[in-house]
Amino acid sequence: MSGRNDQPPKLGDTPWFVAGPDDVELNSFNGRPSAGLVATESGALLFWQLFGHGTDIGLWLYLPLTDAEAEHLVDHPDEPMLDGLRGELVGRQGVLALSGHGQVLARGPYRIAEAGDHPTFIRQILKALARGLSNTGAVRPSRGGSIEVAPDSADATAEARDLVHGTLAGCPG
Repeated sequence: MSGRNDQPPKLGDTPWFVAGPDDVELNSFNGRPSAGLVATESGALLFWQLFGHGTDIGLWLYLPLTDAEAEHLVDHPDEPMLDGLRGELVGRQGVLALSGHGQVLARGPYRIAEAGDHPTFIRQILKALARGLSNTGAVRPSRGGSIEVAPDSADATAEARDLVHGTLAGCPG
């Protein structure tokens, strides 16, 4: 990130945070954090790459958490991410971001929906991303709209759209 403001990264920033002394790294992939909790004045901010490990494309969720929710994640490292908190998080506003080659290419708001199980939870997020990528039209920054897309990212967003649609096609339900 170009400068941490206790906010999700902006277009062009790296999608992950470097964990500082008051932060918690929950997971890493290829030597960089892929999930963690960043301390903010209002609680914790979760960053989590939930899709795209092993590719140049990544789907990230940034979600504000209470200290108790953050503590739950730290205390349950073997539980699928956010699984034990799904009920408490319904309606919570976060940000979904798409990264390509280590930079945020698109981002927009995402509200956590009720999900009966972890696969449904992930499928809902992937469907939201698919809708967002399908509705971007011409790839340009939005003017006051909810989805921001970096200029010159048409190829990466098309690749991400294909990956997500292919993944959803293989998912039951």
